[in-house]
Amino acid sequence: MMRRILLLLLLPLTVTAGQYFDYDAALNVLQGDEERGAVLAAQTERFGASCNDCHMEGGNHYHDMHPKLSGQNEAYLTQQMVAFIFLKRQSHIMNAVLVDFEKEKPRYTEQEIVDLAAWFNSL
Repeated sequence: MMRRILLLLLLPLTVTAGQYFDYDAALNVLQGDEERGAVLAAQTERFGASCNDCHMEGGNHYHDMHPKLSGQNEAYLTQQMVAFIFLKRQSHIMNAVLVDFEKEKPRYTEQEIVDLAAWFNSL
């Protein structure tokens, strides 16, 4: 029941996220930059924690709770992050990392999502 209530509360975000994020560009047009992705993975300014804090530097976490990202397919990583942004994939941590719920928009641009995917793919 609680999950259903949460989904109903977040439903307006799925509509507004499309105003701020170009799904097609992220998945089909943009090319990722590994160096920019490495910098983004270490940043803590947007959320208070970095990708590396949970997934470990190098994206190779040893615990099942945080998936291994190193060497994952770039398109797959991009698709998963986009799914978190549009709330098609549910994770209280990743949805909050990728979406600013107060401003009702993604914390990362399309290019930054693709850059992060390129970085973790390269490891």
